[in-house]
Amino acid sequence: MGWAGLLFDCPRSFRFARLEGDADQGKLILADDHRQRLEFAWARVRSDHYDGLKFARKRLARVLRIKDVTSQLAQVANEHYKPLLHYRDPQDKLDRYAGYCPASRRVIEIAYHAGNAAEDRLIRQYLGPGLIDQNIRQPTRWSFFDVSFIAPPGYRYESARLNLGDMRVRLIAGSRRWNGPRLTIGQIYPAELALKRQDLPQWVRSLAAEIRSHYRPAKGKTLDVHTWEAEGESIAQADLVLRRRFRPFLWSTPRPLRLYVIHHHVHNRLTFINISHRVHESMDEHFQFIRENLHWAGLSS
Repeated sequence: MGWAGLLFDCPRSFRFARLEGDADQGKLILADDHRQRLEFAWARVRSDHYDGLKFARKRLARVLRIKDVTSQLAQVANEHYKPLLHYRDPQDKLDRYAGYCPASRRVIEIAYHAGNAAEDRLIRQYLGPGLIDQNIRQPTRWSFFDVSFIAPPGYRYESARLNLGDMRVRLIAGSRRWNGPRLTIGQIYPAELALKRQDLPQWVRSLAAEIRSHYRPAKGKTLDVHTWEAEGESIAQADLVLRRRFRPFLWSTPRPLRLYVIHHHVHNRLTFINISHRVHESMDEHFQFIRENLHWAGLSS
């Protein structure tokens, strides 16, 4: 699974139970059919010389309420975290991790509630050693449910909306939501049913209508939708622009926004991508990069 910069292994039966925050501070909780199973919490630190070992020891001692916790902690061999400490409950019911990643300057806490033997073996063998906190200066991998894509360098997690059949993630490259380039990637499944409701150009217009309070068609009053065919795909595109009344307040927000919808014929999915960037060529470059790397993690159906 890839989420908010984190990349890790977990059982396929785990699903989202709770989401909070953004890339700088947030929480992710995964559950099975019965209870919460895997919890992540992260926060970015400002210091370039942060003492990750002190944080990890202190945090585990606090949550576990053990005074002399150091002797019960194991160092996980993970090249991305310095350190990543692991505590395993003597009754074998709970595993806790705490660590610090210098590349992302984020601290992390993880709690795993034991289940069956196969799940426990997967988590304890691969979660700690394989955990990656991706550097946003490089392309970052995302994977959740059957949605997977690679974001261009510089974009970090801002928010998400995960509904059955309609999932979308919002990423930003500026210091705040409306400051700098923005990117939204989503998926609608199944496409066959979605396209019975309305065709591909109308899906573009419907998605544009969701942001009409801030954006209008780039030319004229009617949204001009361009469509073309590629190998195994149908693509529709439209250009919008930030409404004039917002420009004095959102002066650092890129005015152009380009909206794409891709119909993947074989995979029976609609993928929509909207990109806000000051340079039109950059929007096309980012779109092509994302399109070429869609479904990198594979599909279950």
